[in-house]
Amino acid sequence: MRSQLPVTFRINGGGKYSLAMRDRMEKDLFSKLGSAEEYVNEAGEKAAKPFALPWYPDRLAWQLSYSRNVLRKVPQLADVHAFIVRENDKGNITRQEAVSMVPPLMLDVQVGDRVLDMCAAPGSKTFQMLEAIHKNGVDKMTSGLVMANDVDAQRCGLLTHQTSRFSSSNMIVVQHEAQDFPRLQEPERNSGKHIMFDRILADVPCTGDGTLRKAPDIWVRWNHNQALGIHPLQARITLRGCELLKVGGRLVYSTCSLNPIEDEAVLAEILRSTNYAMQLVDVSDLFPELKRCPGITKWTVNDRAGRIASYEEAQKGNDPKRRSIIKRSHFPPTEEEAAKMHLERSMRYLPHHNDTGGFFVAVLEKVCEIGHDAEMGAHLSNTAARKRKEKVDGAKSNDEGDDADDAPAKKQKLEGGSSAPVPVLGREEGRRHHRGIDPVVAVTSDAVHSQLKRFYGISSSIDLSTSLMTRNLDAELPKRIYYLSDAAKRVLEADPTGDLKVIATGVKVFERQEAKDADPKNSCSYRVVQEGLYVLLPHMTKQVVTASLMEMRKLLHMRSCRKESFENHVRDQLTNPALGKGCVVLKFDPKLEASDKEEGEVSVINLNDPIFEAGGCAICCWMGEAALSLLCDKVYAAMVLEKLGGPPPQEVIDRCVADKAKAKEEMEKAAANGAAVETAVAT
Repeated sequence: MRSQLPVTFRINGGGKYSLAMRDRMEKDLFSKLGSAEEYVNEAGEKAAKPFALPWYPDRLAWQLSYSRNVLRKVPQLADVHAFIVRENDKGNITRQEAVSMVPPLMLDVQVGDRVLDMCAAPGSKTFQMLEAIHKNGVDKMTSGLVMANDVDAQRCGLLTHQTSRFSSSNMIVVQHEAQDFPRLQEPERNSGKHIMFDRILADVPCTGDGTLRKAPDIWVRWNHNQALGIHPLQARITLRGCELLKVGGRLVYSTCSLNPIEDEAVLAEILRSTNYAMQLVDVSDLFPELKRCPGITKWTVNDRAGRIASYEEAQKGNDPKRRSIIKRSHFPPTEEEAAKMHLERSMRYLPHHNDTGGFFVAVLEKVCEIGHDAEMGAHLSNTAARKRKEKVDGAKSNDEGDDADDAPAKKQKLEGGSSAPVPVLGREEGRRHHRGIDPVVAVTSDAVHSQLKRFYGISSSIDLSTSLMTRNLDAELPKRIYYLSDAAKRVLEADPTGDLKVIATGVKVFERQEAKDADPKNSCSYRVVQEGLYVLLPHMTKQVVTASLMEMRKLLHMRSCRKESFENHVRDQLTNPALGKGCVVLKFDPKLEASDKEEGEVSVINLNDPIFEAGGCAICCWMGEAALSLLCDKVYAAMVLEKLGGPPPQEVIDRCVADKAKAKEEMEKAAANGAAVETAVAT
């Protein structure tokens, strides 16, 4: 307990990409840490080499048996430290505590599942669930969806940043109190059906007493009343999750606390409140290498004044604070209840089990429908129950007042003074507007659609007319355009009254940027954005230039190259009049690499690497009159360059630099000659 937590991280992405990175990491980095080298941890013990967590699938989670301080200070570990920092910045790995990886695994998310993460920030568990629904690859369309929620605006921003590295169009980030998460109706009007979830994660707020190893100051601040006070909120959040869960669906409840008031007591109350429509699932056979102990059925209840034998004792006392804070659900179940609840099926992870922090996880399954909200929730405070009833009643009155035949979209003023209907996903009269949050608006402009299809040659295999959206009401010429999956769009359409407070959704695919002095017939007002390129590339038939390995490495290293610096194959494509000025996608073609190789020459890369599958390796560029420049950021460019074998030979770099210098000299001469002519004319 007094030793610091070891460093653990998880390789992001899933599928062949992450497996290839794992193999490269073991071969190029960890294999150099031979058994002869010894490193000493804080306790003076010899630290083992990095190892894969034996219980995590495909060996994609790793542990370093030394803390962050040792990792930074020991010279022999400099390469490992640099790797952790570099790959974390690139988004290839996530530094995450080992036990924090367990709840998403227990949730058993499948490719087509609709998932709700009720208390999602900072987003590491959400990222795992995104990987699960994209198990076949992020470039493969899926019917699954992850909705991530958090109550705090700043934490929602952190959540959005964390998950944006995955660039998934099947993701929605919302901001709500989890215990009052909105209930949405299916888009089919008057169907009476609600949007339900296949999987729900309730990683609820807790006192965090299981995190003592990384936050030892909790020892000083901890007291009994903290758990007693947060217990009702934990129960309300979990109960709301149960209401939103499909029959046959799975909910995972987890905390980083080992206090039974926050763990087994909450589960017992949920089972009672739902009349056992929720049942604990025995998952003891899953991940047998992961040590754990079963949940408990007996515990004592204490406050600052001491032990409390029963709820009745607390209510008979003279202490009004005790009467207020002590709930009947704090106390353990009777023997008869305990036999029915099977609390022993929950799991406690103690720090000495797996060299982790303390953690609690329980898996529940919904075996039948739950009764109406008003019939349960005896543990809820009067205020919370009243809010829930008001929401239900309000939803009913809205449904009853809907006109099934006529629901006109509200008109908005557009540029130029014209008025036209602007469809907002799920928009109806009386829709709520959340201050400081832009609405989700469908891009329905025929001019925008036709321009994108014409310039980029986008085929009919993707329907842009129903899949593009923006975050402002200027839908005629939006600044940024996002692609939304059918699964995400269906959920947003199920929100006719605007209850959902949407922070982020979709993946950005286009951004407005016009080429100067370009032919209007062969140009476009929008450029392709790198994060959404995987969505568009399979459907693009224009503005794609193929290049060899050397040409890709050259541009990635230099970031901008003159057209004459490229080999003939690329230069001919760039100077082709059919290629429009503006955004161009440079795509690596392994066939060119193979054809350029001389007999016996060995490639610096493995052409069977998964990065070259699903459309290959491609980057967004901007083509001007004389040069081709990258549009992606430096971190992404460096990551792709590393996968392609690193910078090109020095002579290639020198040639590009010389071409730039020559062009600059010619421009200066032309400017000087022009100035001399103007002077002569004036004289």
